[in-house]
Amino acid sequence: RDFCLSRGLGDVYKRQTLQYNVGVDVSGLAQGNSVEFDNNGESLIANVDGQFNFATALDDGTNYHVEVNTQPIMPNQMCTVEASEGMLQGEDLLLTVTCSTNQYFVGGTTNGLANGNSVSLSLGDEDLSVNSNTAFVFLNPLADESNYSVTVSSQPIAPNQTCELGNSSGTIAGDDIDDMEVNCITNQYTIGGSVTGLHAGNNLV
Repeated sequence: RDFCLSRGLGDVYKRQTLQYNVGVDVSGLAQGNSVEFDNNGESLIANVDGQFNFATALDDGTNYHVEVNTQPIMPNQMCTVEASEGMLQGEDLLLTVTCSTNQYFVGGTTNGLANGNSVSLSLGDEDLSVNSNTAFVFLNPLADESNYSVTVSSQPIAPNQTCELGNSSGTIAGDDIDDMEVNCITNQYTIGGSVTGLHAGNNLV
């Protein structure tokens, strides 16, 4: 839209196009993280939740196209811009941006588990029963940069086995955890007793 400026008694007018701000309203950004936006070549960086405007106001009727140029990485997050493109229509524009922390799965492989046996594993509040020597994955993913620790909550019992864990704890670092190992061995027992009445010097085999 245009408006006219009076230049005095000579009735000289100049038409000037109104300009408006384009901005983003960011929520969900992790503490210490930042996200970079681009609008038709102009950059804008947000490092906390809140409202931010691109430095350059645009003429009314100008097309805008706001996109995420660089996603947050500590932890890894995904920020999305709602209604990211269109045309300015007589008012400032504030686009909603929602950021969420990426999530990853924790899993591994089982070895040595006897046929028909099962071992119970725990990850936080989640329990997982593994009943074969194959890959396994916990159902609930964890947020990037969160700590994880898997324990054996119930050992196999038919036959009795002892399962030990390898690579069972650490910190999520931008990828799924798939190198945890559950190594099971069947328990072994001795057979023996006592001898009475054997004559001195005799041997019993």
